[in-house]
Amino acid sequence: MVRAVNLVLEKGYSLRNTVDMYGLKHQILARYVKKNKENQDDTDVSIESNYSVRQVLSHKLERMLAEYLKTYSKMAYSLSMQAVRKLAYDFASCNACSLPTL
Repeated sequence: MVRAVNLVLEKGYSLRNTVDMYGLKHQILARYVKKNKENQDDTDVSIESNYSVRQVLSHKLERMLAEYLKTYSKMAYSLSMQAVRKLAYDFASCNACSLPTL
């Protein structure tokens, strides 16, 4: 993504050509090009996803739950996807995590 943004800003490539070269979506590249144009003096422009915004469990709790599920799957105690979701929801609510509202 950084190379694609640099091609557009520094070498004058068009957005469409750069999108075709790198297999990116047009609007995403346009957003990052605009972001870099606005912050030209600031070299620390972040080009990465922020998936942690909607993260419910901390990394430690997520690892604990994953290990629990792996252990019980090895013991031939299989759970359906709905049961795993319910277990994760109950686990999060017992650990006082902030849960999304429906």
